[in-house]
Amino acid sequence: MKIKYVITGILTVFLFGLVANADSQEKESVKVKAVAMLGSKNEDTIEKGFWLIVDSNMRVKAEYRNDADIKKKVWEAFKFLSPNVGNLKPESSEGTSSAEYLLKIMGDTRETRGIPYLIANIHVSACQYSLSRLGAPAIASLQEILSSGSELQKIGAARTLALMLEEKPKEIEIYNLVDGKFVKQLSSNPNYGDYTATGKDRDKIKGVLRSQLGLKDSRVKEHVLRALYYVVDESDVGELERIANTDSYQEGGGYPVREAAKKSLDKIGTIKGQGK
Repeated sequence: MKIKYVITGILTVFLFGLVANADSQEKESVKVKAVAMLGSKNEDTIEKGFWLIVDSNMRVKAEYRNDADIKKKVWEAFKFLSPNVGNLKPESSEGTSSAEYLLKIMGDTRETRGIPYLIANIHVSACQYSLSRLGAPAIASLQEILSSGSELQKIGAARTLALMLEEKPKEIEIYNLVDGKFVKQLSSNPNYGDYTATGKDRDKIKGVLRSQLGLKDSRVKEHVLRALYYVVDESDVGELERIANTDSYQEGGGYPVREAAKKSLDKIGTIKGQGK
């Protein structure tokens, strides 16, 4: 009987090894094909190469995120399609260009040379996510655009900084329609493992956000406050109370800037309560 179990165990390990080896060969084969396509000088072929390396969430597949060849070819293909820094997504445009697809995954390939291009397109939500994944090297550029950009750019910068600050748990709560009713369920988080600012980076972002609380542009201030929510502490109470009690900006029958400030005050109150 023991011999039977030993043989079964050996066969299981052997078969598992065969499957793993076949999977590895398949991934390498796909990579070789993708690298060749991305290296072509034809936009349609380049885009086909892009679709080979991304998953259903439009993220670079995990096995290719730290691949030097993929990183190099994505950058070269992007530069071929978009040699100059510029807005790839004007508000009036429809659809997504191949260059835009490639730009949106530079956070996954850790391509810091893409930062100026991502900043130029920071009004696009996917570019905000891509910038946030690049982490610390992007903070200085975000600080600059938050101080001197257009309203839309400043809002994009604040949203990106918020993404850098928020935690990325392994699972998130979502609502699915089950038998005609929405049911709360746990689902894997596609952003799990992405950059989250800590230590000096987190302190730097906090300082950047605090410096913008005196903004006259209420729409930008609202997003700055939403980002600051992740790092507020008792030292922010005075300024937050002033905003919560006096800001006059109204939208949709409410006071979004006041509400954002109150949300942070509530968080500080909760933290203080837990510390008692």
